[in-house]
Amino acid sequence: MAIELNGLSSNQTTAARGKQTEQASAKPENQGNAGNTPATKADTVRLSDAAQALQSAKLQADDSSDFDAGKVAEIKAAIADGSYNISNERIADKVLQFEKLFS
Repeated sequence: MAIELNGLSSNQTTAARGKQTEQASAKPENQGNAGNTPATKADTVRLSDAAQALQSAKLQADDSSDFDAGKVAEIKAAIADGSYNISNERIADKVLQFEKLFS
């Protein structure tokens, strides 16, 4: 069964496999230094500034597990009786502050 990789024909992939096999089976030139293999480039991962900010915010939120039960009850009651006011300006300001984290 032939597998086409990135537009290569089966003949090209077979030739490439042959080259890889030849390279793998080739003996190193420095056989006396069996423990000294060429250094390979290590993979690295770097989080963006925005990802680091989100990670930091999550850690802070996880650490502050305490809350004001009285305030929660007060807000629930205000929502239930319809007296809870939502400030559109305050929400817009908070959204803008959040968006600044990513720019």
